[in-house]
Amino acid sequence: MKSLRTVVQGVTAQLVVSRAYSVPGRMRLSYEPAGPYVIRAVFLAQVTSESNGSWDEIFWLMA
Repeated sequence: MKSLRTVVQGVTAQLVVSRAYSVPGRMRLSYEPAGPYVIRAVFLAQVTSESNGSWDEIFWLMA
């Protein structure tokens, strides 16, 4: 039997605020065999407007 493994992929994304405005961002998608119907998305949001500001992680689970 083949071993199942966790899959993680980073992607770039656009948060669409309105038809005229969107914000670029990063997110990380992950899949774990223990939860075969769940995709976890972690959005990385910059806390400050400075280029060296810290980043917060916002977690979503999609089932």
